[in-house]
Amino acid sequence: MRREATIILPVRGNDGQDLAEVHAMLRERLAETFGGFTAASATGGWTNGDAVQTEQVEVYTVAVGEGSDETLRDLCATLAIAADQECVYYRDTSGYVHFVG
Repeated sequence: MRREATIILPVRGNDGQDLAEVHAMLRERLAETFGGFTAASATGGWTNGDAVQTEQVEVYTVAVGEGSDETLRDLCATLAIAADQECVYYRDTSGYVHFVG
């Protein structure tokens, strides 16, 4: 039986650089490791002091087998470094949210 996990990654880095290469690496790793994924464009938002910040993101959903959470958490840590992000949003197969960095 498979369960669903989610990774959210911004389209652009903090300095505005295009993260297309990081997304390509993520898509390749998800396809190779888990056999596929679904990606959807979305807008993410958070508060930063008094202002609401928003950015374009890609939401990756993947169906994984039991015991895959550590692999996905490690992948998110790699993404955070490659995309120069403080953290990457990861919802594990139990529904818990982690900010991996």
